[in-house]
Amino acid sequence: MIKLDKRLSAIQNEIRGKLIADIGCDHGKLSVSSLIDGKCERVIAGDVSAGSLSKTVSLAKEYDLANKIDCRLTDGFDSISEDLDTAIIAGLGGYEIKSILTKKIPNITRLVLCPHQNAGVLRKALNTLGYGAIKDYVVKEGKKYYQIIVAEKNDIRFLDSELRFGKNIPPSSEYREMLLARKEILDERFVGRDIPDGEMKEEYQEIEKCLKSEM
Repeated sequence: MIKLDKRLSAIQNEIRGKLIADIGCDHGKLSVSSLIDGKCERVIAGDVSAGSLSKTVSLAKEYDLANKIDCRLTDGFDSISEDLDTAIIAGLGGYEIKSILTKKIPNITRLVLCPHQNAGVLRKALNTLGYGAIKDYVVKEGKKYYQIIVAEKNDIRFLDSELRFGKNIPPSSEYREMLLARKEILDERFVGRDIPDGEMKEEYQEIEKCLKSEM
């Protein structure tokens, strides 16, 4: 059995269907573990790095799953044309994931996305791609907060007020913790003086609104 951290465990729990793609598979733990745990039947593991992909190849062989994992050197979905039940993109920034999704992509039923920064950019992009979030929540691993977005083809769209920090669906205390942690950073940065007009002030005001709505 492969031990996954809290972030990867949460992502794995969102997998549905027989064929999945793990874009940016890196070490391959999520791909291999998903097969071991019966979350899917086959995996297309893709990465732009040959070095990272070789780790996935080795791990698949170690668990005798090489016949169920198709490892491909690919930039996003460039080398993938199959219909996918679930596609996972994690460990990249919001701008990078947006770039991948705004190219030609295969038919994908379910997207599981975990941007490590600029999540708002990704949410705004999803509004134009025909994918709406059915889940959008926060997972804390160590001192870091990860925003996980699960989207399917539907008419659900993000409101402007939800772009930066998400919907908190299903609700969790870690969402509020994330907001408070970010507020503390801004408070310490501008202690004794007003936050100047601009993006940081807008962010601070959004945090306060979100905290009030969580009360």
